[in-house]
Amino acid sequence: MVTHHYIGLRIKVMQKQLRPYLKPPGIDTQKLLEIQDESGKTAVQRATYENRVEAIKTMLETPGIDTQKLLEIEDKQGIPALNVAAYKGHVKVIKAILRAPGVDKQKLLETPDRSTRRTVLHAAMV
Repeated sequence: MVTHHYIGLRIKVMQKQLRPYLKPPGIDTQKLLEIQDESGKTAVQRATYENRVEAIKTMLETPGIDTQKLLEIEDKQGIPALNVAAYKGHVKVIKAILRAPGVDKQKLLETPDRSTRRTVLHAAMV
């Protein structure tokens, strides 16, 4: 039987294996992470929506990433990743985003999304 400890350990091993591929020569990782799908979601937004904390940490801790710029990107509905986490009640995701290097916490917390005009704190209360 597979335990939660084993799964957690396996995820950490996979993260270490993936880190070198996040910055291969000739690849602009920032532009790669800014690519939006048909709904306007970036990889960080998609991981936020799906409550994938370790994936978010890995992306946001990648050297050379403008984390603030990445987190300010809104999907087609006008909602950035932190607001999505607040609407969904993903507390660990919110903590991971706010603890990421290069983040202006005050700006992220005070800027309302374009869809509902709610800040993160308002979104968390909905």
